[in-house]
Amino acid sequence: MIRVESNGEGKLRAACDRCHELKNRCARTGGSESRCDRCERLDIDCVYNTSAQMGRPRVSRSTHNTTSAGAGDNHARHTAKRRAVRSGQQRTANTNLTPVEHVDPTSSETPKNLEPALSFLDHSLLPQDHPNSTMGMSEEAIRVKIGMDELLRLQCHLNNLLTGASESATPHQPALDEVMVACKDLLELLPGRQSDCSGPSTPGRPQDNSCHAALGPLRVNYIAVLQVATSYAYALQLLDLAVDNLKPQAGNLALVSLGIFNLASQPAMSTSVRAYMIFNMVHQLRGAISLLTPEHRGRPPTSVSSTDRLQVATTTNSIQAAVYMVYEMETSLLEKLSQVMNSP
Repeated sequence: MIRVESNGEGKLRAACDRCHELKNRCARTGGSESRCDRCERLDIDCVYNTSAQMGRPRVSRSTHNTTSAGAGDNHARHTAKRRAVRSGQQRTANTNLTPVEHVDPTSSETPKNLEPALSFLDHSLLPQDHPNSTMGMSEEAIRVKIGMDELLRLQCHLNNLLTGASESATPHQPALDEVMVACKDLLELLPGRQSDCSGPSTPGRPQDNSCHAALGPLRVNYIAVLQVATSYAYALQLLDLAVDNLKPQAGNLALVSLGIFNLASQPAMSTSVRAYMIFNMVHQLRGAISLLTPEHRGRPPTSVSSTDRLQVATTTNSIQAAVYMVYEMETSLLEKLSQVMNSP
């Protein structure tokens, strides 16, 4: 609904300043006095410029001819200045890209054989500029924000479980089912996961990455990969504690219930079942995280200059150390699981 100024001299725009700037349709399903649908969805103020009238400003005929030349010059200067600022921003954005070489985390190579710069620093994982991107948050950006919020909450939950298990005066090992549920939540947050994979993974036949679907609309960026890696490190430490407690708890396990059938307590069988559950979860998380690498996403061609390599060098050292730490925790956990599952 178009609003009219109190003095009745002109009509104001129906669109708020944000929708007008982004050239979006400004709809208000809640009524003319409520915020527009977009501002309501993003929970931001719906601002109107009181001087923003519809159409061109009214100019008297006597002054139109004398001011048209000056207005044209001002418009040309303003347009040139705006283009210069925009090109400067694009140059700054281009210099911030830090492309490096990558490696497949699913590879069985030892850490010393890994490439010096992992895919966590590849420029395809950095936020990209798209032709349709705007200053406002699109539907895709909202989905990404929601996913990042859930990932941060899950990371905090995993950290709390790990802190309670390792730093308390009386060490309290969280229940295995609680840890497995947290790992399952992390698995569901990762893009490209498909639940109808044919058959679980086994020690001799790990789950193939081909059962995962292609990446969905969620844009994976540099920060998201670091958050996923941190959450995965917390999960590995919790699962490692669970494996350490499998053998001491083997003699006092409850009955295994399968519907109407109750099996007698068999410590060896129960330990193997729990070890297999942990083994399967680690391989599922590892396979899902490997989909975040450019190898599975269609890596674009890169031309890395000496300047870009110099900018990446410092960051690579710290990230490389963190990745090696996660790799070593994963390798140690899988070795423990193999010993438990292969023990008589």
